[in-house]
Amino acid sequence: MLQDRLEQLTHLFTSLSESPYSIEIYIHLSGVYGELGYPELAAGAVYKALLLIDAILDEDEYCEEAIAAVSDSIRTQSYSVRCEVLESHPNLRSTLQQATSDSEASSSEPDDEEVLVWVKERYAVQV
Repeated sequence: MLQDRLEQLTHLFTSLSESPYSIEIYIHLSGVYGELGYPELAAGAVYKALLLIDAILDEDEYCEEAIAAVSDSIRTQSYSVRCEVLESHPNLRSTLQQATSDSEASSSEPDDEEVLVWVKERYAVQV
């Protein structure tokens, strides 16, 4: 169990070095820190995720970098997950539905509206 969590930390740190503005990575990092018994580090990681969410919602200093990281994360999701997040937004969902497979959905660049929906409905709820 401990070894698994340490391996997760190693993977998350590697991912974080490649994508330092990723809300998703900070949320996962917080969970691993919490499981390892480091609540202060968990709180710090969640706080960083909140700062990135706020940067996107308020169009602050690191908005562009955070949006790019969320876009990258969205592209890694399956077609069904992307549709699920956009369920209450039929205008955005119709664009995605033009893709006929997961590979086409993953190559489909999310627009700024999809990123905002994703941040509000997927990340802001978790944090």
